[in-house]
Amino acid sequence: DWEVGQKYGLDTFSPFDSKGCWTSEVPDLEGVPYYKGNAMVIEKLKECGEKLRKLVSDVQGAPYPGNLENELYMIWYEHIQKTAIECFEFLDENIPQEDDDPVNF
Repeated sequence: DWEVGQKYGLDTFSPFDSKGCWTSEVPDLEGVPYYKGNAMVIEKLKECGEKLRKLVSDVQGAPYPGNLENELYMIWYEHIQKTAIECFEFLDENIPQEDDDPVNF
């Protein structure tokens, strides 16, 4: 990764300090040793993946309405809206907002 980044002129990014602990670049893990933080990151990714799988499953399970006033369709639509909002709230809480620095995600 480092070699490719250097080839394309990308800045070096490391969220770890000289002792191998997460820095303030990742606020939820600041001060945590990398080997403990890895499990926490994996758990967050699994949680996010589960929410996204649920959203995709719900979207794929949409009833095909003859018209948009179909009661089954309306129930599904309300459900999918709640699920989508939960996913976006999860992302807002767990993934930092982008700023002008393209290295931070």
